[in-house]
Amino acid sequence: MQQQKCVVLLARIQEEDVQDKAQAQTLYQQFLTKYPSSIYVVEARKRFRKLRGMRCSRAWLFICSSSFEKHFQLIFYLLNKLVTFLERWFKKRDKLSY
Repeated sequence: MQQQKCVVLLARIQEEDVQDKAQAQTLYQQFLTKYPSSIYVVEARKRFRKLRGMRCSRAWLFICSSSFEKHFQLIFYLLNKLVTFLERWFKKRDKLSY
C-alpha cells in the first residue's frame, strides 16, 4: 500500500512541481495497469484523464472503477432471480385461473 501511494505521489510531483506532464501521465498509466484495485485508482485515473485531455464525470469514474464490474454482476444476478421469480409466479397464476 505504501508503494502504491508513493507512485501516485511521484506522479503528482511530476505533474505539479516539475511540470513534466508526459512523465506524470506515464506514471499514472503504469500505476493504473499495475494496481487496478488500489484505493488510489480513482484519483490516479482522474488525473491521468485530465493530463490526456479527457473530461471526467462522476458517472464515468464509477463505470471505470473496479467496483463497477462487481456491481454490474450483482445487478445481473438479481435481475435473473427476479425474472425466474416472475416466470414461476405467472405460471402459478395461469394454472389457478383455469
